[in-house]
Amino acid sequence: MNSIVTTCPKVSLSNGLQIPILGLGTSHHGGYSHDAMLYALRECGVRHIDTAKRYGCEEQLSIAVQESGVPRQDLWLTTKLWPGEYGYTASKKACRDSCSRLGVEYLGKAHDNMVRVLFTYLIDKKYSVLFEIMDKGNLFRLY
Repeated sequence: MNSIVTTCPKVSLSNGLQIPILGLGTSHHGGYSHDAMLYALRECGVRHIDTAKRYGCEEQLSIAVQESGVPRQDLWLTTKLWPGEYGYTASKKACRDSCSRLGVEYLGKAHDNMVRVLFTYLIDKKYSVLFEIMDKGNLFRLY
């Protein structure tokens, strides 16, 4: 395969970071294709990947990212927190565990899959862990 020359356009967030406007979502077992992920990363310029622990493919995705040759700093990785992972300790562990499965030190985004409005995080102190993780450089942005 040839290396891609074009890049995916990005939009700026309020914190100054830029997120690729095109992302590739992963799915539950049976919906993940290693070859398709490699093709998307290498040939299509995809630099935003959306996944979740519940989908069961974070480890496979880690391998695809490594094999693609795309530098980590060029990728925006999104994952989700599920109801069983709410609360300070559980959220902190969920983010760290996802990072470990994905083979990365930080995420581009983590959000509650049920409630996606930032104000919910600001009002409810149980999400203070996500801000702590963000402050330590392990999480870029919350939505």
